Amino acid sequence: MSGGNRNIGTRNSLRRPAYCPASGFGICDKGVVIGRPSVRYRVIEIIPELEGNDAKRKSPSGTMRPLNTPTLSLPEARMTTIIGIDFSGAKHDRDTWVASGRLTSDGALIFEGANMIRRKDVVNLLIAAYPPTVSAIDFPFSVPQEFAEFLNTGDGLKAMPDVWRTIDGMSLDDFYAARDAFVSHFGIEPKRAGDRAHFTESFSPLHKVNPNMVPMTYWGIRMLRELFSKEPSRWIVPPMEASGGQAEVVTLLETMPGAFLRAIGAIYKGYKKPKSALLRDERRNAILDDIQHNSGIALPNLSDLREVCIENDNCLDAVVAAVVAARWAQDAAKFRQPNAAELPAARLEGWIYVPKPQSAE
Repeated sequence: MSGGNRNIGTRNSLRRPAYCPASGFGICDKGVVIGRPSVRYRVIEIIPELEGNDAKRKSPSGTMRPLNTPTLSLPEARMTTIIGIDFSGAKHDRDTWVASGRLTSDGALIFEGANMIRRKDVVNLLIAAYPPTVSAIDFPFSVPQEFAEFLNTGDGLKAMPDVWRTIDGMSLDDFYAARDAFVSHFGIEPKRAGDRAHFTESFSPLHKVNPNMVPMTYWGIRMLRELFSKEPSRWIVPPMEASGGQAEVVTLLETMPGAFLRAIGAIYKGYKKPKSALLRDERRNAILDDIQHNSGIALPNLSDLREVCIENDNCLDAVVAAVVAARWAQDAAKFRQPNAAELPAARLEGWIYVPKPQSAE
């Protein structure tokens, strides 16, 4: 991130931290933390830019050590942790972004930061989050039923965990090979049933060219499998049935930022790779304005993230995902849900959650 006057080196707003403020794990080189984190999850104190004697406090590798060790703190009453994740399957693993905050009792989403994060640290972040937490994540939670059956010729494919278990036993190269064999044999990249019916702008999880959805789908499913393997009763993944009380779990919600932007009447195409910086700034500013005024959530400090969102579309998508998570925590009934006929396929293939257009105003 470059440019701007965001008080670098102060505790009010930091850029290029040595540690990821949103997760407390791993090392990030991009992002912003707003104010002091509420420590609703493990947080490592951020060192801005040390000078003088403080500059000597470095590890042998040159990575800055935190001032304080990671700590756990109980969440404030009647607040929900909100985490939006723009998930990437890129080989270099530098494109996943997380935007975090808290939903107050009066319905305002207070952002606490937005940062790049490595895929493995997303698992740590979600495991460390205190319930109640809602995390909206941008990747397909499963694959089309036809492809799931192609991968697993046996019986028992009833829900997403059955698909996750099969894919978890495959390498990325194996997954690519299976995708190529399926598409070669059937001649199509099928969409999931819910996407065909409601989100025509979406791509198949097996889509391979511009954008390549395959690695994102693979690594995202592997992550879900890891989470459920470690703490199976901790998670709710709609539309699967919950195993615990709503206040005792972390809700993982599949979403698609473009679909949410479309639902609120905002620009939802052409903002990720515009032809010029001027067009980029114009479109992303317009999106942020629409989110501010039409998302259905009060966002009192969204402006603190405006600069980094304009410069980085992955950050913008993470912020949109966080707003989706906050809307779900506020009133899940206003979201498009699978009907009785759609439910069996949705429990196996996954379902994109965004508010119904009439309730997104």
